[in-house]
Formats: sequence, structure tokens, C-alpha cells
Amino acid sequence: MLEEAQLADPNSALIYNPLAYTYAFQGDLSRALATVDKYAAVLPPNDPNPIDTRADIYAMGGQFDKSIAEYEKNVKLHPEFSMPEMKIALVYLLAGENRKAEETARSAYRKASGADRAYAADALGDIALGRGAFSRAATYFEEAARLFRTADPHLVHGELKAGEIYFEQREPHAALARARRTPSFGAAEVRGVAYLLSKNETAAEKEFAAARTAMAPVFGDYMADKLIAFDRLRAASYAGQWQHVIDGWPELPGWFGQLRPSSSGVLTPKRRCGLRQKRNCAPLSRGLAQGMSVFMISLAMS
Repeated sequence: MLEEAQLADPNSALIYNPLAYTYAFQGDLSRALATVDKYAAVLPPNDPNPIDTRADIYAMGGQFDKSIAEYEKNVKLHPEFSMPEMKIALVYLLAGENRKAEETARSAYRKASGADRAYAADALGDIALGRGAFSRAATYFEEAARLFRTADPHLVHGELKAGEIYFEQREPHAALARARRTPSFGAAEVRGVAYLLSKNETAAEKEFAAARTAMAPVFGDYMADKLIAFDRLRAASYAGQWQHVIDGWPELPGWFGQLRPSSSGVLTPKRRCGLRQKRNCAPLSRGLAQGMSVFMISLAMS
């Protein structure tokens, strides 16, 4: 449908941005980047949105250096547009560069206010979680939740992520109790994972169905399905079912393929580690899934 609309009106800037993300979600990065170039061509030079979209797509393709270079253009030219410094922190997190991620996130945190500060606190929580500092992570996530509630009552992501700390501590019932406080699709995902870990598959399927229904208008049917598939693999990872994770990983979108699960039970950048290699692997933080979820929300806001 988007392709038809683009052919019908090739000078419409409104079509190119969602079309570029659609290609990227499908793993077709070359078409996604070509579409961003067309998007930029119908807008004034150095418009921030094509710069931001190109950076997002590079990150989704695992081209982290190129992604950061694009975000840095907006840091310089359009620092108020779509939180470029915070996105740089998330890219460092996805790349396994935790020290740089923390330094950048702290810088963004100091400068930001409102929802932007909440996202920065959220990223700092991801980093702390990756280091196993559960108490510090919970503090950041609680702050993010408070700031989100003030800026926009519908943004409850930080509170839900605080609940996911319970998964790391093998307390799915506590995570479930926390996720019952909110009606968002993120809460339904948490409940679905918690029910799977509690071996209540019927309840899990009901929650995943509700989450998918709410996700589809935001991310589209294709990505809604894939994000639920990712939730299932997260549950398998918390349960220690790493062969299931390894077997299911190829079914995820192409840009997830830039990260691969190893048999040692960690998610690693594809360029650093193969599926079954345990030596010379640089594991990403346990906050990877959370970092990716924030990144997805930031894309939805672009």
C-alpha cells in the first residue's frame, strides 16, 4: 500500500519515512536507505527527519559507526529533534560499548527534562541492569516511570521495565503482579513472559494476543508478530532454554540477525561471535532486550 502511494505521488514526503522503516523492519536495508535518500530529496537540505531515519536504519542493520555519525549530525544541527544523544547511547548499548553508552546517557540525562530525561534515565537503567546492578537499575526505571507519568500518562515503559528486573531474579510472579498495574501492550508482553515462565501457556497466549492487537497500529502487523516472537525467545532465555533461543532466532527480522544468541547463553554482536562460538565472544548486557525495546519505541516516535 505504501509503495502504491509512493508511485502515485513521488513528491509526497509523508510516504517515504514509513516506507523506509517498513523496508528496514523487513531486513531490506539497501531499499530502506534508498528510500531515505528519496525522502531527503523532497525536503530542505539537512532536514532533521531523514538524518534521524537514516541513523535509525543504520543501527537496525548493525552499522553502528555510521548510525552514530548520522545522529551526531543532529546533535550538532538539531539537538532538540528526536533525542539524538540518547539514541547514540542506545546504539552504544546495542554494540556492547557499555562504558560509552553510560557516558553518553549521563550527558543526555543532565541536559534533558520531561520525557527526554525519562528516556535517558531508562537507558541508564538498561546499562545498570546489564551489569547486574539490579537495585541501581530499579532506581533509574522508577525515575523514568515517574517522569513518563508526568510528561504523558500513557508512557509507562519505565515502570514495566522495573518489573522485568524480577525476571532476572527468577521471580516471575512478582513481575506479573507489577505488570497488572497498567493496561499498555508493554504490560501485556511482561505478563505473557511471566505466564510462560510460570508454565501457564493459556494465559500467556491471551496476553500475547492482546499485546499484538495493541502493537499493530503502532508498528504494523509484520513487526507486531516479530516482537511477540522475540518476547517468546526472551522467556526461553530466562528459563535457560538456549537451544530454543538459537533455533528460533532465524525467524526474527533481518535486522535482529545482527545480534546472535550463543550457546553460552548470551546475546552477542554477529560480527564478534558465531552461534556456537564461546571463545572471543563479547557478550552484550542483560539489558539488551530492554535497550532494544526502548529503541523500538524511539523509532515509533520518529
